[in-house]
Amino acid sequence: MPGLVVFGRRWEIASDDLLFPGGLEIFIRAIWLLAISIVYNEHRDLLKCADGNLLAAYLIGVIVQLCLIIVINAWIVHVSMQGTITNYRPRKQMPSLLYVRFALYIPELAWDIIGTYWTFRDHVGCNRDVVAIVEGAVIFSWIILVITVVGIAVIFDPLGSRNRFSYWPEEQQGLESGETDQLMTSARSAAARVWENRCKVLCCCAGFDEHSQNAFSDVAQIIADFFKDVDLTPSDIAAGLALLQEDQDRHCISRDPMSIVTTQPQPHRDPRLEDLGLVAHYMKFAMAAYGWPLYVYTNPLTSLCQLSTECSCCSCTSGQVEGGALIMSDNCCRCHLAGILRHTGLMATDVVYATFHNKVYEIPFFVALDHDRRSVVVAVRGTLSLRDALTDLSAESETIDVEGVEGTFAHKGILQAAIFIHKKLEEENILANAFWKVPDYSLVVVGHSLGAGTASLLSILLRPAYPRLFCYAYSPPGGLMSKSTAEYTKNFTCSIVLGKDLVPRLGISTMEDLKSKLISAINSSDKPKVGLVLYYVQLVSVMKN
Repeated sequence: MPGLVVFGRRWEIASDDLLFPGGLEIFIRAIWLLAISIVYNEHRDLLKCADGNLLAAYLIGVIVQLCLIIVINAWIVHVSMQGTITNYRPRKQMPSLLYVRFALYIPELAWDIIGTYWTFRDHVGCNRDVVAIVEGAVIFSWIILVITVVGIAVIFDPLGSRNRFSYWPEEQQGLESGETDQLMTSARSAAARVWENRCKVLCCCAGFDEHSQNAFSDVAQIIADFFKDVDLTPSDIAAGLALLQEDQDRHCISRDPMSIVTTQPQPHRDPRLEDLGLVAHYMKFAMAAYGWPLYVYTNPLTSLCQLSTECSCCSCTSGQVEGGALIMSDNCCRCHLAGILRHTGLMATDVVYATFHNKVYEIPFFVALDHDRRSVVVAVRGTLSLRDALTDLSAESETIDVEGVEGTFAHKGILQAAIFIHKKLEEENILANAFWKVPDYSLVVVGHSLGAGTASLLSILLRPAYPRLFCYAYSPPGGLMSKSTAEYTKNFTCSIVLGKDLVPRLGISTMEDLKSKLISAINSSDKPKVGLVLYYVQLVSVMKN
């Protein structure tokens, strides 16, 4: 912290991040130097053949280069260990050392080209085994250079040039207010374009339709805005997380257990919330929405045999099944439908509608009759694909119309998913057909994770037509809706959060708070980054064990 600046641009690496890559290169090149030295000393007499002097010259040149590279890398490692994360003055000579190190790549590249020409040609009278060893040395040298190029590409920062306002604040000096604003807008637009391209590469399987393009743009803008005022490298973030974890551990150890006050929660007026049996019962429907993958995951030994009893091989992917149910976008064996039936214990005739169509802002759901609880259940699936992840990450706020309530906003991506399901239910008269069969049943909407958030917003959209509906939201995402919207849903929505589940606590506001605490922890630390990163790695390994 801040990012290393060399060759007139910022890079995604700090001056104290070169300890491990530099040490690794020293280790590899030292072994290589030892191997080539042994080969040269042991087989020097065998190189006294036609063109043998060229092979010997190549090996001597490689030995000299390796000695120089090891010395400069040792110096880089030593400098990288100086100072702390924020006190980078003891490492001020790092750019000069990197210029020297880069300069050594030029003769190394030239020598490899010459060595390739000398080595990979006919050597009359030379020992073939020795020639093969030299050829291997040349190939290994090229591999090292390729790995170096890949490493440079990884730490390349597309926003690191001097025309990016966020990384070069001194550029604003002497500018008028209008010019500063224009420069800031240009930098933010550039950052958003870079993140949008990254999202497209990472989520190329999600498709490039209109919804996907909108999601890419929304996610890119959120990420660009989140990082616009910070100059952190990935290792800085890891070190900051280690500091926060260390502080939290220290706080837990020093806390007096007797100071913890337990309070008895007051019972809610609605008896449905007091009945945990209902919560457990409808949880089965929320899990069933995931179809066969979750059923296989939770029943690894018996799932295949059990699902086979419900599957219908060589079925059409869409169309009616027994009892008039409409199943859309399932596979040929109706494995998703089989997963629903096994999860819930329903009969095929109890399923009114199920769609497993999945795109950005369009997530799978099913409608079924629950005769045990005399209800029509709408179950919405949670995150199970890259398209769902894009829906999750489209976290801009969007207005949701609630009669008589002001300031009603909701998560854009999840609201769009709720609108899609609501439109589908209305256009195909799905709920009307269900209640035509069981007019005295109540409506229950359930979901888990992304499905929980969608179910909560879908309940708001459905409530004018179904005032008696109730929603069970299992681990709904954080930042789902505004406070006034949440107050409106209190009487017909029950949110269930298990322990320290991350998803219900995750939102833009909590991420901003985490960023603020992380930067504060880094600024107040007087420890070198290498020790913090090693502590974090050790902590993660302990947690896994």
